[in-house]
Amino acid sequence: MTCNKNIPDESEQLLRLTKKVYLITLVTGLIAFTICMTGNYFTTMITLFIYMLSVAFFNMVMIVNNLINISYYTKNRTKLILRSLMLLLNMPTALLILFINN
Repeated sequence: MTCNKNIPDESEQLLRLTKKVYLITLVTGLIAFTICMTGNYFTTMITLFIYMLSVAFFNMVMIVNNLINISYYTKNRTKLILRSLMLLLNMPTALLILFINN
């Protein structure tokens, strides 16, 4: 039985997925910030609500997924922990936008 080295293991795929979720929420945060700076108060509140809802949902799903898989994968354990902490930094971004606008 031969092992194909081109196929990444599951922990590397999880790291890539975590990075993609982080980048998506970061880009949506920048878009929300731009909308909030150019819009009125009502637009700002709707945008922040949608952004906070999406960040809370996607990041918490990824954090729980990473925490479950940290015990299974010993190879990339520190990277998974660091990426999970990085996802937590996305959550206060919406509150920061709210404080900047008010």
